Amino acid sequence: MAPASRQPPRPAVWLASRLLPRWEREEILGDLHEAFTVRAAQSQVRARLWYWGQVGLFAGQGLVDRVRDPIGERRRWLEESVGRDPIRRGREERGWEVTTMAAGLVQATRRLAKDWRFSASMTLILGVGIGAGLIGWSVLDRVLMQPLPYEDADRLGLVRVDLGQIQNHPGLAQAEVADMRALDGAFVGAEAARAEFTATLERGEGYEPVLASGVSTGMLDLLGVAPVLGRSFGPRDDEDLDGEVILVSHAFWQSHLGGAPDAVGQTLNLNGRPRPVVGVLPEDFALHLGAGGNVSADVQVWFVQSIDPTARNFWGYRTVVRLAEGRTFEQVNEALEGLATRLLAEDPDAYGDADLRFVVHDLHADLTAGVRPAINAALASIVLLLLVAFANSASLMLGRQRAREMDLAVRSALGAGRSRLVGTVLGEGLILALAAGLLGGVLASWAVYALRALDPPGIPRWSDLGVDWSFLVAALGLAALGFIASGFYPAWRASGASGWKLIRGETSTRGTSSATLRSTLVGVQLALAVVLIFSALVLGRSTARLAAVDLGYEPEQALTMAVPIDGGQFDSPSDEGVFLRQLTERIEAIPGVTSAGAVSHVPLYGYAPTDAFSGIDVDSLNWENKLANYFSTVPGYLETIGVEFRTGRDLLNEDLEERRPVAVVDASLAETLFPGENAVGRVFKAGWGLPDLEIVGVIRHPRVMDARSEVRPQVYVPATLFRWRPLYYVVRHDGDGVGLGEAVRAEADAAGTGRAVYDVRPLDGYLADATSALRLTLTLITVLAGLTAVLAAFGLFSVMMYVAYRARRASAIRSALGATRGELLRHHLSGGTRILLGAIPVGLLLAVVGARLLQTIVYDVSTYDAVSLLVAAVVAAGVGVVATWLPAQSAASADPMETLRAEG
Repeated sequence: MAPASRQPPRPAVWLASRLLPRWEREEILGDLHEAFTVRAAQSQVRARLWYWGQVGLFAGQGLVDRVRDPIGERRRWLEESVGRDPIRRGREERGWEVTTMAAGLVQATRRLAKDWRFSASMTLILGVGIGAGLIGWSVLDRVLMQPLPYEDADRLGLVRVDLGQIQNHPGLAQAEVADMRALDGAFVGAEAARAEFTATLERGEGYEPVLASGVSTGMLDLLGVAPVLGRSFGPRDDEDLDGEVILVSHAFWQSHLGGAPDAVGQTLNLNGRPRPVVGVLPEDFALHLGAGGNVSADVQVWFVQSIDPTARNFWGYRTVVRLAEGRTFEQVNEALEGLATRLLAEDPDAYGDADLRFVVHDLHADLTAGVRPAINAALASIVLLLLVAFANSASLMLGRQRAREMDLAVRSALGAGRSRLVGTVLGEGLILALAAGLLGGVLASWAVYALRALDPPGIPRWSDLGVDWSFLVAALGLAALGFIASGFYPAWRASGASGWKLIRGETSTRGTSSATLRSTLVGVQLALAVVLIFSALVLGRSTARLAAVDLGYEPEQALTMAVPIDGGQFDSPSDEGVFLRQLTERIEAIPGVTSAGAVSHVPLYGYAPTDAFSGIDVDSLNWENKLANYFSTVPGYLETIGVEFRTGRDLLNEDLEERRPVAVVDASLAETLFPGENAVGRVFKAGWGLPDLEIVGVIRHPRVMDARSEVRPQVYVPATLFRWRPLYYVVRHDGDGVGLGEAVRAEADAAGTGRAVYDVRPLDGYLADATSALRLTLTLITVLAGLTAVLAAFGLFSVMMYVAYRARRASAIRSALGATRGELLRHHLSGGTRILLGAIPVGLLLAVVGARLLQTIVYDVSTYDAVSLLVAAVVAAGVGVVATWLPAQSAASADPMETLRAEG
């Protein structure tokens, strides 16, 4: 209990309580008490004179208010009208309560402005947490939660197939699409799309690449999408016009057709053929397919894709189905099991004895399945940061309440009811929560648009990130949670305050419980910081190992570009082979180019044609045989990417021009067919309708399909024998590659390819795309871990400062009785040490338990990595030691005489 000399003069307090308006009495008396205490520490006489002066001012102001203030008259009327008109009095009382509440909020704002350091800290801490939560909400809402923009999207599904070694493949054969349409009672429609490709638009004297795709005529009707101009595809477009007509995207209509209403009916020259425009699609239209769908939101032109019910030799048609009314995904998948059994019996040449299974996945769930683990890990980290922010703010509010307990006690002793005391605390919490919500909303809005600009490949609908009404609702919701987390417990404590007991000094139990709760909250923050630091370390080690993985080729100093060629200009494949050789020679003659070659699918492109292979003694090939990836190749490619030859030679120009049935294979295929033998000169049976191929070279297996692991054997065939188009040229250079793409484009135009060069990018850019989700998750979690560590350190620092402040008198007495500075320092460090010893093991346990969220993300690092756990513990301990040492060192260095004199 403070000495009596520190209390305001009782007569002055009594007089002020009579002069002050009833609705402001407790607030003003509390403010006067706080100000008196500060002044009394300097001079008690001046503090008393100042207090009496304030009472005099209130007396003078009260006389004026009695005449002028209508609210005072209303208050007296209320006091005199008890029982006379309860209905009218109730209305007046409600208006009076609103006025009193507004005045209370004004007073709370004034107090917070006066204690601006506390207010700024609370707003910043809660604002950072709310901002992180809003970022998480935006990603969760736009990527994982919002339904697809199609009619009855929950009844749409994507068909995937398991066929032999191929699992979860997104494409069907055209005949299988027809089989889906004929399945009784399962679907009301089944439509297909082909992977996107680049077409050449002829405009004047030049060529321009445009991204295109093809869909069957009923696709837009199936999705419930109508053009904004013109019409959609119809059955006659497939039957009569053989796919000549096109639809264009809204962006293409604006950029290439000037947004003209008469755009429908115009004819565009695409790939050397006239194509009438029959419709313009909506601005937000995109064909959202899952992993492997290979149809992006940037498609500009849509062709008609015919469906041949007899073609069962190419599984490349992404098939979307709409479930019949009343049917579930489980029911239609049972029906598809019967279809697979029937097809295996009816067409053994296509399927052999391989397992065949069709599965329809919910279209939205399939779209997000690949990125959900990474997003879930990031969202879990955001939730942890939000919890840390709430715990930190609650700790600060408890500290502030503890410092103001005497003020609340005086107000209680002067007659303030519990509702007024609770309102005082809740009012401050409400103002701080709203300010933090505003700050968090501003920070999150900026961060969301910055994240959207990153546009990481492979994450669906990332470009849809933005701010809308749901963002505002989420901000208010998080602010409300922050208000509850930081304000309700202090308010409950205030509601139980006993003014006279506190004034008499009966505070030891309450002080202990408050300190224990604050220490627990700080321990929770440190434990959560350990979890995030561990996650960032595991992802960081994983990213480093993936970046250092030996791919089996050299992606640096190489530029790639698609160089399509108009094949109609050649009389024979051999003529095309001569043209490809001459084009390669022209490219190699460009200054700075050291070598060049071409391939149908560059490393880590994400796709390469797959088919079976076997020894020469097998009668036929089907999906029960071993599978390999096939690449159409122009000589020089393997040398350009730096693949190691184990034995034999590379493909030659003669192989290309003479269409020799030869191939270069990787070591895994050679070992499969000819274990322990030299495979060069041996012949094997190849897929894709190719003749039996002679192996002329064996290379080390390069990781061209997946940087994380070896996938399938590889077969490299002359481009004139395996005619897969377009071809991608890979050009190795000895400089920075600036301007090289334009030089290659000029050479291609001069050679007469008749098509536009496109997709110019470094070879290592494909590796960056393949690891983008991991790197984005690492960046987010690292930032969140850093913020969490800072907040936890701040929380521990504030608690230790508070503990040191409360113990300043006891420390001064110990020092006066002979305690050394080292002994005082150890005493003050003990509290923080206990928090660290309790929090860090709990954090390590939580990190181990939550590590399963990272299992599908990390590469070549255990999610229970002992090194990362140890480093996380050391980093958290280091942060905690610094946050504990500073206030302990300050308390141990304080002059005991000055402390005792100040305590009086």
